[in-house]
Amino acid sequence: MPRSCSYCQQRGLECKVHIRSGFCGECNKNNRSGCNVRVTKKEWSRIKSERERLLKELAAAAEARKDADAARERAEKARQVAVENELRLRGEMFALEEEAEEAIATEEARVALLTQDESEGLLESSEVPPSDVALPPFLLSAEDTLTDPFDVFALFRDGPVVGGS
Repeated sequence: MPRSCSYCQQRGLECKVHIRSGFCGECNKNNRSGCNVRVTKKEWSRIKSERERLLKELAAAAEARKDADAARERAEKARQVAVENELRLRGEMFALEEEAEEAIATEEARVALLTQDESEGLLESSEVPPSDVALPPFLLSAEDTLTDPFDVFALFRDGPVVGGS
């Protein structure tokens, strides 16, 4: 307080006003009813303006917290969508890889059968067993160098292969 009560001033004590009673802490502790502490207009104005400033800052902090909470919720929803999308794409990729492996295995089996039949002289060169996937002859030598089954499809990117070598 800017001005101490006479009791605290005489004893050299720090004079602090108890808000509910309006007396200083020392006078309250010693049951003194004659505490003469006074708050000046200047001190009261300072306290009042400080309170208003703190209330405004508190409201701004609460609003900032609400905005941060909303941003966190939006980010979490976006993360959830991204995770679900990633899982869906991984599932599709896995299914496509299995389909490609099955197609390659089927064609390898057909090529092995053709090779075996040709070496035994059972088939004429014009006879070819039916197949859903017809790989061109140049692919037979290229497939040994392919490390990724999807590279097989890259060979057909420029359009259908016509004829063979």
